[in-house]
Amino acid sequence: GWSRSKQMEEAQGLKARNADKNVAVQGVIPGNIFKDLDMLELHFQGLEVFQSEWTVDEDMFVLKHFGMKKTAAAKIENLYNGMIHKLQYTFTKEGVSVDDLKKRFEDLSNPQQANRSELIKMFLQTESRAEREAVGTLQELKTQDSLSNKSAEDSFSSKDATIEVRVVGDRPEPQIVMAKRKPLLDQSDFFRTRTASIDLPNSPAVVELDVNDTNLKAVKPFQVLSSNILERVFKVCENPQIVEKAQVLEDELRELKERIDNKYDDNLKGLHRRREEWVAKAKLKLVDEKESLVKENEIEFQEYISNIKNAFDRRLEKALALRERQYQKHLDDIQLFFSTEEELLRSWTQRVKIIEGERANNELTAYKNLIAEIFDKDVTLKLALAASLFQISALEDACKSLVSKNFMDYIDCKEWSSDLIKEKYHRELLPALSTWEILELQRLEPPQSWLHKDFLKSEIAQRRKIIRQELEEMNNRELHAITESNHPFPDLVEAAVSKRNSSRGMGALNASLKCAHIRLSNSNSTVSVIHPQRFAPVQGIVHVVCGSWGRPYYEVTIDHLDAAFGSTCAVGWDLKRESLANFPIAGLTCGEDGVSYGVSIQNDGFVNARGKAEFVGFSFHQNSVVGCGLDLANSRAVFVVNGKTIDLSAAQEEDMRLQANCAFVPAATIFAARLNSQCQVTFNFTGPFKFEQFFKDGRWSALADSKSKDV
Repeated sequence: GWSRSKQMEEAQGLKARNADKNVAVQGVIPGNIFKDLDMLELHFQGLEVFQSEWTVDEDMFVLKHFGMKKTAAAKIENLYNGMIHKLQYTFTKEGVSVDDLKKRFEDLSNPQQANRSELIKMFLQTESRAEREAVGTLQELKTQDSLSNKSAEDSFSSKDATIEVRVVGDRPEPQIVMAKRKPLLDQSDFFRTRTASIDLPNSPAVVELDVNDTNLKAVKPFQVLSSNILERVFKVCENPQIVEKAQVLEDELRELKERIDNKYDDNLKGLHRRREEWVAKAKLKLVDEKESLVKENEIEFQEYISNIKNAFDRRLEKALALRERQYQKHLDDIQLFFSTEEELLRSWTQRVKIIEGERANNELTAYKNLIAEIFDKDVTLKLALAASLFQISALEDACKSLVSKNFMDYIDCKEWSSDLIKEKYHRELLPALSTWEILELQRLEPPQSWLHKDFLKSEIAQRRKIIRQELEEMNNRELHAITESNHPFPDLVEAAVSKRNSSRGMGALNASLKCAHIRLSNSNSTVSVIHPQRFAPVQGIVHVVCGSWGRPYYEVTIDHLDAAFGSTCAVGWDLKRESLANFPIAGLTCGEDGVSYGVSIQNDGFVNARGKAEFVGFSFHQNSVVGCGLDLANSRAVFVVNGKTIDLSAAQEEDMRLQANCAFVPAATIFAARLNSQCQVTFNFTGPFKFEQFFKDGRWSALADSKSKDV
């Protein structure tokens, strides 16, 4: 504690000099600094000093230079001799060598001396920290002293450095708030016009606000012109971008961490790649050397007689073993080198994270503290009113940002009913809320919520319009998923489903022809196999006739298909049948006339047409999407597998040409190979389709829109 006495005396001198100047400078020398300097925390613990022939100061010297500072051995002896001349009563051992001091340090490390060592170390650490704090406080006071002098000179040289704002009309005594002139006039057009007369001769730097003034009556019920609110307003004028800077710093801190992590990952990948390259080169070198040795041995073996072959073989084994050991040593060196490099990279990255992260966190904490000082739940909307009244855009942006971040915390504030912010804040902040939150707010009444019902109603109407359009653009599968979820507007979902069923609802599978091996779901558009090891055919309701006009198109999504164990799926166009009892496969099973066939594509890359299967190479699997189109005028089928139209030869296209004047329906045949196989496909007859961009001529249309339908 006594090591701070000199700094304390100098700090008290600075405080006295500032007091003698008779200049009122706000915030130059906070009183809590001297309060902290006057505080001293003492710890007492008894030491059995006389049980040791070494004094406490000598033990402190040993622990400080051997344990804490790691002083060089050559300097320690000279330092000790110097302490003997300075403090002869506490440093009593003349002629002490470095070895004696080192031995004393080892003795202090023994368990018998643990209590004495720990107490002395704690005192050394406390003394070092106290010295650093005293020096830092002294430096801060010197800086503040210079700022005090400069501020005092400025106060004498410029009479209008501050403006006195008086609020009158609501209390017997006026409320007085001091504000710095320059930031206030820079930020507020209101005060800029009110202070136009201050520069006139003999004019005091005072602005008077009468709460009964016509321009100020709008905020009188909300106590905006109180000293508490005005002080916060003036602080925001001095720091107009505090909220924005805090958010920018949060983003910079997050981006900094991401950049450091990405850099670390890239460097680590580079090290791993180089290590693999070096290992590969070492292996190639080993192979080349082995091959060279084998060739040399074979040449020598041919030159010598057969009875010395064994000797050469032994020499070869030794050479190969030597090369193997050399390779292993080389490999170990490579691993050691790259392990060291990786550790260096990791330590560097961690160091950068700590330094940069601490800097950004400190700056962010400062801004957050300033925000907490100015803004809280009870005054944020009052500040918004003040921002609108005084035309301070920075304050208004800050209030909007804070309210939008935690909107539900401010709905019980009466300031929502003020005409200054009512329309602007409702229209700008309500779109950021979820639909469920808007519906919940519509049900709340004051004092739970002061939000205006008309704005909530307008926002809900706009969202209903958007959601109605989204529901109309969904395909059957997506719309079915919406019906099974908890939707905020169930009436819109019900209306969309009703409209879909009435206008395009014929795009479904024919449940009357369903065999016992399958189950239909999702409005009869999804088929699942429930009895495996059997062929399970299915057909659609809508039929089209080849030879007429049109290009109907539909898509099939392969939800589940156990193809690795022999399960198959064929999709395409089949003849309209009265029964599926013979388990037909489109393209392989002829129609009831005995000569006509459909066409289909299988998951293994085969196309079935005219009673035979031909491999075309376009296979599909689970999660694939297969598009099936039919050019009725040309009686030609088109298949799109995962966005690619299959290419066929002229002969194959001719085989896929269908019989004219025959009715065709969408069809699929699924075979589940195992008892626990999951085979399921979903038909989309109505659109929108995933691969509509492939039909840019505009002549393709959804199958559900075709005129020929069987109900």
